[in-house]
Amino acid sequence: MALLMKPFKSSGVGLKLGAVTDFHDFSIRLKWASGNRRRYARFLVDNERLLTTPKSEVVDLGGFIPDCETASLIVAEARPVVGFHGGMLPYSLDSEAAKRRATRFDEVWCSVRLDLDNLSNASSMLKQQLDLQRDSIKVEMSLIEEKAKREADKATPSIHRASKKLERKLGSETRLLERGYRKDLTAFSKTTRKLEIDLKHHRQQETKFKLEKEKREKQGDKFGKDFWARELRACRRKIAVIEKRLSRDGENANHLRSQLVKNLEDLKAGYAEKISFERQAVDRIEKQRDQSIDALKEEMLQLEKYTTKITDDASKLIDLKQQEMRRLGDFVVPWKIREPVAISVPFYLARYSSRAETRYSIIPPVKVETDSSRLNRAAFRLVGLEGRMTDIFKPLDTTLSDMIVNDVSTNLTADVLFALKADEEATRLSLLSSARFQQTVKKGLKEIVEMRLLSQSEASKIEERKTHWRM
Repeated sequence: MALLMKPFKSSGVGLKLGAVTDFHDFSIRLKWASGNRRRYARFLVDNERLLTTPKSEVVDLGGFIPDCETASLIVAEARPVVGFHGGMLPYSLDSEAAKRRATRFDEVWCSVRLDLDNLSNASSMLKQQLDLQRDSIKVEMSLIEEKAKREADKATPSIHRASKKLERKLGSETRLLERGYRKDLTAFSKTTRKLEIDLKHHRQQETKFKLEKEKREKQGDKFGKDFWARELRACRRKIAVIEKRLSRDGENANHLRSQLVKNLEDLKAGYAEKISFERQAVDRIEKQRDQSIDALKEEMLQLEKYTTKITDDASKLIDLKQQEMRRLGDFVVPWKIREPVAISVPFYLARYSSRAETRYSIIPPVKVETDSSRLNRAAFRLVGLEGRMTDIFKPLDTTLSDMIVNDVSTNLTADVLFALKADEEATRLSLLSSARFQQTVKKGLKEIVEMRLLSQSEASKIEERKTHWRM
């Protein structure tokens, strides 16, 4: 792992989270290539072959990439400024400062990585424990259900026998009770029938005595009339007595019947309660089973509730740690090295000035050759770390270009001192006034005229105006 430093950052700035995105997919080797104006120009010269490679043999990195002709012009104009005529000038980074910075970064990285691993392990362990507890509770619930089923199956025959015995006893006592009441009711029935016969007889006598009285009264037999009148009154008194006895006997019979019904109901209720109590043994077993299972379910819910809360909190912390890892990952590239190294990203800074304005253009890292042998040689020259290259040199991702453009553009517009420093560090080149540029424009205009995209007169006017261009 190598620490990636942004351009134009002095050693005192240190780590700063900025507009860097994701470098985990990068496997390119980078080294500080531009610390001042001369080193910046020397970097261009050292990478002349990369810049002048035909387009068919390069990989497009995206972003703003100079074409081969422009790259050749930049190198040609930078050569006399640098005073470099061949070979590769050595350039060494402040290794001690880089090592301290990279070591400190590595400590922070390891600390966050350890926290993230610990939180992940804790969350995983919590989930495993919850699964174990859930499985244990399910097993316990199954055991409770099996035990309740065995007890219910075991108790059912005895309950059935006891219920049958109670039902037989109920039938026996019911018959005894009905027999006793039936005897009394039979006696009442006989008395009632006898009284009804007497009542019928006295009714007949009443009618007879009444007719005899009326007959004597018509005959004028006062003695006969009085006699039958006394007989009639005596007969009516007997009828009243008999009716009273019949009424009383009827009430007593009804009372006996209601008492019989009540006693039968009480007897049946008592035995029904006993039978129900016997049969409730299974219900009690099932109720106890349901209570135990409900308690276990409640316990499971509580476990899930608290475990979920803890794992949610851990997940939030994991998200925070992952964000920290991503922010830290913005500063690193995968690189097999023997010791911590700090790397700065090389780039080209073009400056356009006129009376009205000064404008900068950022040209991101160069294209890379795809041929293996040339690519490795170019890689060694680019990063200046021969003997340390262990992976295959690959082209940069557009995210790195975006990072450079955004970071430098922001600093150029927001920081005056930064813009002054950038202007001081830049190698001033007047490409538009160079002979090679004149030849490039002339060649390009000729090709456009031959393609009949431009007339010869218009091309001549453009050649006349190009002498007024300034950079």
